[in-house]
Amino acid sequence: MTNQTKAVFMALAGTLGLTAGTERPVQADDCLFMKAIPLVSGEMGSWKMGGFEPGDHFVIVWGTRLGNTPVKDVLGYCANFGIAGVSTKRILGQGEADSYGTGYMDRKIPSGTAGLTVYTQGAKRDTCPDECTSNIVESTIQ
Repeated sequence: MTNQTKAVFMALAGTLGLTAGTERPVQADDCLFMKAIPLVSGEMGSWKMGGFEPGDHFVIVWGTRLGNTPVKDVLGYCANFGIAGVSTKRILGQGEADSYGTGYMDRKIPSGTAGLTVYTQGAKRDTCPDECTSNIVESTIQ
């Protein structure tokens, strides 16, 4: 991705509101942008990602601590996640971008998790050996 393309994505992310709320700021090296609605224990949680081409496949992972987890060609993903302990057990889900290049994911938030802070981050599949990840979203479950 060129610097000019990154600048356009950064501006677009702000326009779409993808850096508001509990989302950590989008970094210049992020090629995707993610946001989550406030997560509520026992209810459906929703995530939205932008920056894809239509039909791109993606994954969203989660964890309870920030850290560094390099993933090299696991299930077709290469990423250096900013979340500690990412593994296949920490996959929130996988999806496919729609015709507008936007990815959506809805998952039930387990009951009894109010007060827990979780971090989520997305990645695009089939980019190896390069990587394409999103900003990290920090959410304290209500």
